[in-house]
Amino acid sequence: MKCGLSPSDLGHFTRLGLLTVPATLAVSTVALWGAPQLIGV
Repeated sequence: MKCGLSPSDLGHFTRLGLLTVPATLAVSTVALWGAPQLIGV
């Protein structure tokens, strides 16, 4: 049974993070901006 991350696993998670973090920030920003627009505040 293997414990810990290999460098290839770490690289995979790093790439995944670099893709998901900006996307999550963009989606949350659009949601925070868009919700008041839709409600009409």
